[in-house]
Amino acid sequence: AHGSVARALPHLERAAAGEPDVAEWSYRLGQALTSRGRPREALVALERAAALDEEHAYGGVQLALAAAREAAGDVE
Repeated sequence: AHGSVARALPHLERAAAGEPDVAEWSYRLGQALTSRGRPREALVALERAAALDEEHAYGGVQLALAAAREAAGDVE
């Protein structure tokens, strides 16, 4: 949220690995990976978040998935 994605990324990775059933961590990890230009990795995290709660963040996970897919060149 404050532009410190590079510093947040390892913490988000640990949080998502440590609490794999918490959609928020995978959602935030996916957003961070997308913003760092790693959309394919982001898709894995975002798809996990969507599988846990497809309407997480008031549907934000679906928007993040669409953005990651577009960034990865998957426009279908």
